[in-house]
Amino acid sequence: VVEAVRPPREAGRSPLFRTMLVLHNLRWPELRMDGLVVRPYEVDSEAAVTDLTLLVDEGETLRGALEYDAELFDPSTITRMHGHFRTLLEGIVEDPGRPLSALSLHTEEERRRLFERWNHTDEDFPEDVLLHELFEERAGQAPDAVAAVFDGGSVTYGELNERANRLAHHLRARGVASGVVVGVALERSLEAVSAALGIVKAGGAYLPLDPEHPAQRLRFALEDAGARVLLTRRSLLDGLDEVSAQVIDLDGESETIARESTTDPGSGVSADDPAYVIYTSGSTGEPKGVAVSHRAICNQVHWRQRAFSLSGSDSVLVHTAITFDPSVWEIFGPLAAGARLILARPGEERDGARLIETMAGGEVTVLQVVPSMLEALLEDPGIERVRSLRHIFCGGEPLTPELRDRVFAKLPAELHNLYGPTETAIDATFWSCRREEGRSVVPIGHPIANVAAHVLDDRMQPAPIGVPGELYIGGVGVARGYVNREALTAERFVPDPFRGGTGARLFRSGDRVRRLSDGSIEFLGRLDEQLKVRGYRVEPGEIEAALSRHPGVRRAAVVGCGDPSETHRIKAFVVAGDELAPDVHELSVFLRERVPPFMVPSAFEVLDKLPRTPSGKVDRRVLAARDSARGRREEIRVSPRDAVESELLRIWEVLFPGRAIGVTDDFFELGGHSLLAMRLTARIRQAFETEISASVLVQGRTIEAQARLLRGKAGSRSPLIALQPAGSRRPFFCVHPVGGDVACYGELVRRLGNDRPFYGLEARGLDGEGEPHARIEEMAAYYLEAVRALQPEGPYLLGGWSMGGVIAFEMARQLEASAQEVSLPVLMDAGGGEEREPLLEAFVQGLGLSLDRLSPSMEELREMSPEEQLASVLDHARSAGSLPLELEEAGLRRQLRVFETNLRAMRSYVPGAYSGSLVLLEAAESPGAAFGAPAFAWEELAAAGVTRTRVAGNHYTMLREPRVRQLARVLAPHLERIEAEVR
Repeated sequence: VVEAVRPPREAGRSPLFRTMLVLHNLRWPELRMDGLVVRPYEVDSEAAVTDLTLLVDEGETLRGALEYDAELFDPSTITRMHGHFRTLLEGIVEDPGRPLSALSLHTEEERRRLFERWNHTDEDFPEDVLLHELFEERAGQAPDAVAAVFDGGSVTYGELNERANRLAHHLRARGVASGVVVGVALERSLEAVSAALGIVKAGGAYLPLDPEHPAQRLRFALEDAGARVLLTRRSLLDGLDEVSAQVIDLDGESETIARESTTDPGSGVSADDPAYVIYTSGSTGEPKGVAVSHRAICNQVHWRQRAFSLSGSDSVLVHTAITFDPSVWEIFGPLAAGARLILARPGEERDGARLIETMAGGEVTVLQVVPSMLEALLEDPGIERVRSLRHIFCGGEPLTPELRDRVFAKLPAELHNLYGPTETAIDATFWSCRREEGRSVVPIGHPIANVAAHVLDDRMQPAPIGVPGELYIGGVGVARGYVNREALTAERFVPDPFRGGTGARLFRSGDRVRRLSDGSIEFLGRLDEQLKVRGYRVEPGEIEAALSRHPGVRRAAVVGCGDPSETHRIKAFVVAGDELAPDVHELSVFLRERVPPFMVPSAFEVLDKLPRTPSGKVDRRVLAARDSARGRREEIRVSPRDAVESELLRIWEVLFPGRAIGVTDDFFELGGHSLLAMRLTARIRQAFETEISASVLVQGRTIEAQARLLRGKAGSRSPLIALQPAGSRRPFFCVHPVGGDVACYGELVRRLGNDRPFYGLEARGLDGEGEPHARIEEMAAYYLEAVRALQPEGPYLLGGWSMGGVIAFEMARQLEASAQEVSLPVLMDAGGGEEREPLLEAFVQGLGLSLDRLSPSMEELREMSPEEQLASVLDHARSAGSLPLELEEAGLRRQLRVFETNLRAMRSYVPGAYSGSLVLLEAAESPGAAFGAPAFAWEELAAAGVTRTRVAGNHYTMLREPRVRQLARVLAPHLERIEAEVR
């Protein structure tokens, strides 16, 4: 509290001083300026009435008191206010005519900290080095060291360098040189790693394309970036056949590439040339490409290496989507340090148990992960087996104190919070968390080496410590700009006023932050509508533009819901056009063909009109507050009926906080996704202390269905599994493959949509109840009984993959013999070749394991007893991620028993004639390769003929992303045509 004394002759001279704010706990002895005297004045006050209160008493003197809640403001904050106020007073006296908004609040000490201390990050690094040269140096030092491990196989540094060099020479022959953009659309694999290296070695900039993204988006990125070459596989080309880029099919040209030179080609590029181009969501309705130079990404790689000291003893998990810029470090960072890459199999990032198994088996020491996925992994009890972890890098989303503390409670690793937009070469700031630090926030920290981080106000002036502003990022890490977006580049990449005349630029992040007293930066949110969804940047404008192209949508608005400090859920609101309003499923399918999966809203609602602010803009706050989670009129929510449903509801409410949930609500319609599914299955295992199958979420997308599964009422009494019971069309019944379960159909079910019911038929004996059927004819009769119980009258839509197709054929024959109408069965890669592997070999392959990568080998296994064989296969399958961590030997024994019985049944099956016709969908890469089953002559068996269609992938991958998309596109018209013919 201070007393301001003004001489009487000055009383009317400066009205401004009559309203000055004077602060508590000032340390000045006395301040004199322009006739004003300010000195300390003691006032008794027992407690602050409000959070922050200014009291001013004007008499012969001005007396002011600032009362504050000590639980909200610490003394250092009040002291900073004191300093800011004094600096403001001095500025007014020095230049009374200057606008108040133009006056600085910074003390000299504060300015020194902002510019000299907290942004003094200059460090020497080889500025002219190129990204691939970091790898080449390590390959020359230790050519025999293991560089990467994938799916049981591995490659050394020397071998990887030779592979990349062959591809680089091949690309150079195709015209790839400095600045040429090369698209790469490959699943995660050793070939994808060598492709990225080969492109930059050839001098090109690699453009990562996720094969799971819609072809329309991939085509846009290729054309917009001016890519001259596209590296891919023929099976992944669906929808990309007509791009202007030269297509290099790595399978079709493998022999040509293998004959190329293995010497380093010499790229001929400079450190200012682009190393990669990554596309992010765009607010104008189209994604935008960010071009990052060799110098920018090499600085990032050098900084991480200096800060965290990776070595040849480290193993780094590679699981990030190729289009998410942290994947650049996951590939190039460890290879520059001599470490090993442990590549997760495609799709494994959506299965927590398998990902954990890969980490444990590969003794992963470094994990890079978004907080939402880290949270999902921590909820799986198996995570505590990963004792090798020493560094966890978090980024893409805010890291909460609660998650920080859970990591430290369960794992021995160090935890680092990293922040950086794509436009700043992955990382711009970092914060290393400390155990027992007890901070109420986890900052994004301090700038990395050779990077500056400024918190600026709307006049691009430094904001005082503790005052929110926009984060501007400068230094070596700033990207070259946006591809073919000169205006947007000029808007977001602005001249650096703190390094005037150097040509340096600052990137305007659009993130709202503030500096804390120790100089670290706290993330507060966005200054615009941009969202973060599972680490990805999402511009609502891009989704709105895509929705507006639907003929039934006149206007659209997209908002984020949930805690803005964490990851968002996306909700879409549409105003219908003149036609009938589109339904939720139609809009979802429409968007999935145009935007990546993470940008598809979890909820839709049709409105008569969009709410507006007084200025005429869409009122997004009103929209975000609407309770429209299910995108339809509010329904009566069904409450739990017993203890099992009550416990499941408790788990769901944790996953969907603040939501009104009923036991019949659909997990995915509520906004569930792969990461939440991982958390859900882990929590169910813990709560019920029971093993659940991998298909639990596919079978039971509601609490009601999951409770039924947990009670054991499904599976043991009926082989019929409702994979997708909704829809008004004729149901499709799909029979299990040789393994006996129907989890393999999960991705196909989702791709076919919700307008046709999809039921799986599961083998008897998997749950230990009942003996497996020994003959195909018995299985067919048993399954038909269950089908007729659900659908008493024909015609029936039947199908199956692998052995399932053979059983479906027999079911059709039995229906025909009983004068029941049946439509033509759909056989997906059914039948086999002439070779007949021994049972053990067939079972090992059925678990997804490679015979030539077994440990112990097949020869060694044959020398073991049956019990030892089973235990060894179980251990290897767990380490390879083919089986859940919790599967006991008894469970594997049941699987083996079912597998053995089914395989013998198929090999002994002699099919009879069928007067109808068949649809045969064959895998393009290995048609009919199904465990040495008989090579059935379908044309001779089906009197009315066989319609054969090739689909992407091999016998196994045809049902997995991304190839399952083509299978669904081929299958859906067949089902529609069949249904139309039988009406």
